[in-house]
Amino acid sequence: AAGVPLAVGAVHRIRPFRGPFLTAYGTAAVPAQDGGVHRIDPHKRPFTLIADSDGLRGTGRDGHDSAPEAYHFRFIGTGTHGLHCHRTLCALGDLLPAGHTFADGYLITRHETGLRPLREELPALTPPQQRGALGTVAASWETLRRLGELGRPGRGAAYNPRARLDEALRRLRHRMGRPLPVDGAWTARHLPERAPMGGVDGILFRTPLPYGHGHWHWQLAGDGDCATGLAVRRFGLDWIWGGGGCLESEIASFVVENRLDESAVNVLGEAVAAATGDARAFDAGLRLAGEALYWNVKTWLRRCPVLTGVAADRVETELAAQARYVAALF
Repeated sequence: AAGVPLAVGAVHRIRPFRGPFLTAYGTAAVPAQDGGVHRIDPHKRPFTLIADSDGLRGTGRDGHDSAPEAYHFRFIGTGTHGLHCHRTLCALGDLLPAGHTFADGYLITRHETGLRPLREELPALTPPQQRGALGTVAASWETLRRLGELGRPGRGAAYNPRARLDEALRRLRHRMGRPLPVDGAWTARHLPERAPMGGVDGILFRTPLPYGHGHWHWQLAGDGDCATGLAVRRFGLDWIWGGGGCLESEIASFVVENRLDESAVNVLGEAVAAATGDARAFDAGLRLAGEALYWNVKTWLRRCPVLTGVAADRVETELAAQARYVAALF
């Protein structure tokens, strides 16, 4: 149904999608729905369809039973908007697992096993693998910019990254009821008061950053050399949940979230220059690195109505780690 091969004889269960964010900071899991009819509703959160049957379990490469077949459903829009979004995702190639489809406004993706966090794997890659992986990242930004362009406001249209983060931090301090490791003195040192909305080249485009900025959104699939099977995945790409942004914001978020070392920063800079034909955006993105904290603070405020105990400690720890990394870049 809708591009999903339902397994004969299996019990198909629906579970709300529970990603890494909820594992780290989240609330209790919602009980699964077993059997019955699930009404596809655009207002529902992402969910997973699982074909669960002992008789249908396969055998993995390690000789053990493999996990049951699963498909993830995420609403990305109906009509021409949703279709355009899916066609853009198709144009991004291997950033999504093969075989994804679009039906009734939903992006349907087969669950992929064996993914490894890019942040953890990148330092261990060989130089050719690292160049291939970071080249894929840079090329994906150029594709997003080309297909999702919203206009060219020019350098005269600007926003205030420092004030935006200061206000978000004020709200987070109030919610947590404790001091934070980032204050006004830090933002004054590491964020400008003015940045062009469209970046150095004035191009504003649809970006998934507001909802797809976490380091867990970047994964590696496969093994071996990049040319023979190592693929970069980025989740949360469906931009109905995103907003307008510039290339520098994507660069800043990626560098900070994945804690790139000096060598990887240089490789990524070369890849961005090769993909865009211009090195200015990368340099400007590094100067905007402090903005990466804003996307995290915004997400904590949006998804954590109560921040106490262990969750608050984890927020404070992550915020401090990001702040230290940004400070070390300068």
